[in-house]
Amino acid sequence: MLEYQPNIVLSEQDYEVVGKRPIRPDGIAKVTGRTTYGADIRLPGMLYGKILRSPYAHARIRSIDTRHAEELPGVYATMTAADLAQPSGKLVDLAEGVQHNMRFLSNNIMAADKVLYKGHAVAAVAATSPHLAEEALALIQVEYEELPPVLTAEEAMKPGAPLLHDRLASLTNINIRPGGLLADDDPTPGQIAARQVATGGPIVGRSGVNPPGAGASMGTHIVDLEVDPETGKITILRYTAVQDAGKAIHPSYVEGQIQGGAAQGIGWALNEEYVFNAKGHMLNCSFLDYRMPVCLDLPMLDTVIVEVPNPHHPYGVRGVGETSVIPPLAAITNAVSHAIGIRLNHLPLSPGRILEALWEKDAATNGTHGK
Repeated sequence: MLEYQPNIVLSEQDYEVVGKRPIRPDGIAKVTGRTTYGADIRLPGMLYGKILRSPYAHARIRSIDTRHAEELPGVYATMTAADLAQPSGKLVDLAEGVQHNMRFLSNNIMAADKVLYKGHAVAAVAATSPHLAEEALALIQVEYEELPPVLTAEEAMKPGAPLLHDRLASLTNINIRPGGLLADDDPTPGQIAARQVATGGPIVGRSGVNPPGAGASMGTHIVDLEVDPETGKITILRYTAVQDAGKAIHPSYVEGQIQGGAAQGIGWALNEEYVFNAKGHMLNCSFLDYRMPVCLDLPMLDTVIVEVPNPHHPYGVRGVGETSVIPPLAAITNAVSHAIGIRLNHLPLSPGRILEALWEKDAATNGTHGK
């Protein structure tokens, strides 16, 4: 019988440094709590910032008055979106083909005309102490016009649904691709038609990016689990993540990335979800209510690093940080389906959902209900 090994590296190429496991220089300091982080630093003359956040999930900002906060001794500055230059809402091509609506990004940092979720930042204060900054926040007066929230994609697609982004380009806009924001200088359909006449035909533009160094990363996850039919609780018995890392520069770090991603995916599959009320307020907004897996919930997460070199990288490296997050949801759903004989199509697979599925199966089979 083969000896059990929780972490395996299947390698075809050996180097003097790449692929070895040097001792992590910051490991002991971090696990013993001696590492100094930004929040641990206290310097003379430091200012402390606090953010005022929206109490509404969807509302129009009518006015923001920061005068009383600015008059409080110890307050050095306040700011709102009015203090920031508003970028164009058109899509911008960034590195490696990534496109962003810069106005959306800016307004998510500090709301301009509307707040789009409870907790959306609307103002900020800098003061000589955290307590003064919080006191100043209470002096900022914000007038809102509360609007109906939109909580699901299905609701958003219904006729007459509230529109969160008033100037968002739709599929019918012939000038801007969906996701772009209409700007005052956008040409009208009539102006576009005039340009077509002047140029003798349609106006067409296209761009693409194909980074030569990127390599696809692939993974397969295998899970053994058991389901308690009395409580609906799912227990992970053994979990193995197999992933093509191209070439693991530091196998221990790669194993940690794979294990961390798998643990996160297991949490998504079994427990993690947002719960909102009818006004769009999250009801499980603390880590006491938002259930994430801890060490007691998981077995040792076994890893198998498969090294098939990426031909476009000098050492054959592939990315590893995100691949392992995705397979747990499908692997666990399949395993639960095999265990109870029911295909579930809604995550997370919480005990309540498992029990409801078992009761429905029992009622359909025996004409009884297990409640």
